[in-house]
Amino acid sequence: MSPRHPVQSLYVSSLYVVINRIATAISLIHAEGNLEEWDTYEVYEEELQSVANYVTSLPHNISQELLQSFLSTEELDVAIRFCILKLMFHKHIKSLIIGSFPKYYYMRILDIIGDHGRELQILDLRGVWVKGDEAKKLQYTLEKLPNLKELYIPHVASNGILGALGQDHGSLLVLDISGACSISREGIEMLCCAPSSSINPSRLQVVNIGSPGQEDVSPSNVATLLKNLPDLRSLGGYSFVGKALLNLISEDGEILQETKLQYLHDTETELDTLHVIGKLCPKLESIYLDRPTYGVVGRLHLISKLKHVKLNRFDCTEVDLMLTNCGASLETLELLVGRGVVDMSSVASHCPQLKKLICYKIEFLAHYQQEIFPNLTKLEVLHSVITTSCVRYLLSNSPQIEEFCIGEHVDLTDNDFANILGKTALPQLRKLWFLSATNLSRITVEVLIVTCPSLKSIALLSGWGLGPDDIQDLLYEIQISNMDLALLEFFAD
Repeated sequence: MSPRHPVQSLYVSSLYVVINRIATAISLIHAEGNLEEWDTYEVYEEELQSVANYVTSLPHNISQELLQSFLSTEELDVAIRFCILKLMFHKHIKSLIIGSFPKYYYMRILDIIGDHGRELQILDLRGVWVKGDEAKKLQYTLEKLPNLKELYIPHVASNGILGALGQDHGSLLVLDISGACSISREGIEMLCCAPSSSINPSRLQVVNIGSPGQEDVSPSNVATLLKNLPDLRSLGGYSFVGKALLNLISEDGEILQETKLQYLHDTETELDTLHVIGKLCPKLESIYLDRPTYGVVGRLHLISKLKHVKLNRFDCTEVDLMLTNCGASLETLELLVGRGVVDMSSVASHCPQLKKLICYKIEFLAHYQQEIFPNLTKLEVLHSVITTSCVRYLLSNSPQIEEFCIGEHVDLTDNDFANILGKTALPQLRKLWFLSATNLSRITVEVLIVTCPSLKSIALLSGWGLGPDDIQDLLYEIQISNMDLALLEFFAD
């Protein structure tokens, strides 16, 4: 039987009560002002004092959670969210995700962060898009935050901002400066090689830089990061890491410097580049290759510790060779836009540790044996030609499956499902999605509810053989039984 809704904890219930009380109190003050826009906090300072006294007396961990709950609720009036930020943000807040605000509030938000954020360790400004002179304000604000460990400022970074981060930010571990930014070699050098770096070397482990698929940051500039950040593990979505690594090889082929990269994304990878990756990245565990040249995929075993592989626009004939050579250690395999046939039973045979398998726009998916996926927990097949027989095989031979999603039409019948569930227990199955399964009726839904004790989501019922009355009856049964199960007719927006 599908799981029941758990009783909500007293802590969570109390948290919701406090959130509603605070939001209601501030909203009433806002309404009493009879203004179209709530322009200034100061006008309401006396009225808000009682609210301020309450929120400032809360324990720091609760204050942190309350503040983040308010900022992430975009249904709240933006003026109310800003007021709550001003009331609740104090020196003991360690993590701050601002969320989306209109441009009018940008400078005021930065003032608050600069005044009270010295102890901040995580700052996410993805909803604050400062440019030009406003970016200088961001730079001055960051200079006041020496304890940052994670900073997210995509699309707004500049050389000045990178220079500020290169000074006295030795605790910074994760930096997101991706997207369209005004960054040059000078700025990257200031981030890596500021005078303070000789005393306290940078500990940066992740730098997400550039726009995916675009060389808006040159590989030679990215190589500066690789040379000067000794703990660098990932360059995020940067798509030309292989080209950047070529700058770490001398003209006579000698290795100038190994890296600690654990993930990389490369585009149009050639065999020579793959050899360089294998030599310079001995700790590499995860790779994403976009449009690799023929022969590269079949030689991925040159990367000895590979656990996660993502391929885009590749030749499927190379997959079997790759899996034969390095499939035993793979935990994740994502195949996107592949030309040819992928034998799913071969994947099962060569990848006993595989936990996640995603196939998107593969010309044909088939199976020729009855091999088991002993550890597979997530399967997604989207916009790919797959036979019903293969779907039946996958469902019958994945005993640990938790998420099973087929975005194509399948001809499974109620009897097919009864046979599958009669032979194969699916105790971990939480999510079962078929885009179209017109031969599956209410009977299959009821059998799934009874036989799958972890099931929480079934979709998309608009493409199944259920009528509106069937769905309504099932929803009623779920409600009166207190089941934690969602029946989805359509994709959620």
